[in-house]
Amino acid sequence: MSAIEVPVVLQLGSLIADSLSTLSSICSANNLPLPDPSETVLTEESEAFRAYPEAAHAANVIAAAALQLAAALLPPKQSLFHLVSGPLKAAAVRTAIGCHVPEILHEAGPEGLHVDEVALKTNVDSSKLARLLRLLANHHVFREVSPDVFTNTRISAVLDTGKYVEEIMQNPTAKHDNTSGFVALAEHFVNPTPIAAAHMLEVIRSPTKSHSQEPTDAPFHFAHRTFGVPPRTPLYKWFDLPQNGYAQRRFGMGMRGLASMQSGDVVCDAYAWAGLPMGSVVVDVGAGVGTSAMLVARAFPHLRFVIQDTPKVVQDAQKHWKGNYPEAVEEGRVAFQEADFFQPQPPLPTFSTSSESLPLVYGSEDSTATPAVYILKNILHNWSNKYCARLLTRLRESANDDTRLLIIGTIMANLCRQEDSPSTKVTVSESDSVGEGDGDGKGGGDGDVGGRYEEAPKPLLPNYGAANEMAYTIDITMLTCHNAQERTLGEMHALLRSSGWEIKRVKRSNPPENFFDPVVAAPIPGWVASLEE
Repeated sequence: MSAIEVPVVLQLGSLIADSLSTLSSICSANNLPLPDPSETVLTEESEAFRAYPEAAHAANVIAAAALQLAAALLPPKQSLFHLVSGPLKAAAVRTAIGCHVPEILHEAGPEGLHVDEVALKTNVDSSKLARLLRLLANHHVFREVSPDVFTNTRISAVLDTGKYVEEIMQNPTAKHDNTSGFVALAEHFVNPTPIAAAHMLEVIRSPTKSHSQEPTDAPFHFAHRTFGVPPRTPLYKWFDLPQNGYAQRRFGMGMRGLASMQSGDVVCDAYAWAGLPMGSVVVDVGAGVGTSAMLVARAFPHLRFVIQDTPKVVQDAQKHWKGNYPEAVEEGRVAFQEADFFQPQPPLPTFSTSSESLPLVYGSEDSTATPAVYILKNILHNWSNKYCARLLTRLRESANDDTRLLIIGTIMANLCRQEDSPSTKVTVSESDSVGEGDGDGKGGGDGDVGGRYEEAPKPLLPNYGAANEMAYTIDITMLTCHNAQERTLGEMHALLRSSGWEIKRVKRSNPPENFFDPVVAAPIPGWVASLEE
């Protein structure tokens, strides 16, 4: 006699009840409060439960199950309307940020402030502002405590830069300076991305753009009349236009905000840095100011680093290191190099040093010297396969058999269970594999390089569904703005193989806590480049 199948909605309800019991017990045992959506501030205490893995897991299960339960029980048309109304919610968030509402309400305190007074501070129409805030309050972003009187909530509080309104009003373009960067990230996502995304269908259906891999065929450029983008101007060059100074400044801070959402140890934990010989050189390709390399340099002072980027960025990087880690500069543990990663890699630079502990074995006079590791962090998702293959091929041309490639980015999860998806497992031949857990990126003894993650309990979607939306949002943002993408493990494997690299290890994070999944690759022996310009 077969077991009676329990309806999915009852399974979801049981998951919520059991997980709430777990969360409540852990919070009670550790004298921690449970989160309250009506809180007017976001406190460290209200988030402290996440430091306990079992409690954090329970919260993730509750959130995923509640959202899936809503999808099951709401009328389908209403559920769909939540999606199609997304641009309107984004517009409301953008208005709230641009009118400095979170900061105004922060100064007003927990009693809140009438919308007439909120609007007066930024000289906007109070009736229109009230309607926008009410839309957001319906999603627990702000709270209407009495007619037209609003306060912050723990969600709207993350849109507060922490600055006084008067300070912001005196210099609006500096609003995001010296902040965590999260508000800048949020503002970037609501402008210009949604306007560009509105042209997605036209691009997808275009006979000339649909199959294009050119960055200037992204929806962002289809919408160029809206943004004043000169024809064939990539987004990163659009930022350089004189009228886009604020957008460029905001984007830079927004990237810091994105980094702040991740563990600072992700780069340090991604590779067995301690096992590299004294004086080994690590090249951070497209490094920006070298934030990631600096973390590794502090933790592993026996290594040297090359910060590669465009000329202007390299100048900023030099200032950043001299201001934040001058010892590394003085001791010759870091060098700065202008480079175009689509062109052949330049010879390693000479490291000027006053330190006798690190051997000077690399220099521009030695064109045969090769790095121990190349780092690509948040680079490949900015480019289509055509350009990624070109970049990776250039690195492969300059590598020797011992060089390793460390890619730090997102590995996209399919929404089917992993046992139903062969692409979630990548193997190499056993001859390429060296001792499971050796940490040098050479794989496990059975040829399995990893790549599987801990799935959510059934009947949840294996990746926690709508409670794990960040990676999928970034993927479509890359498509919208750059005609680029995040990649599944199978797609990453194919891209690397086509460029002369073999995956040796994947350190998969468990959703939804983290969206960085380090991949270590090694050169394929005997591979011959075949670049299509």
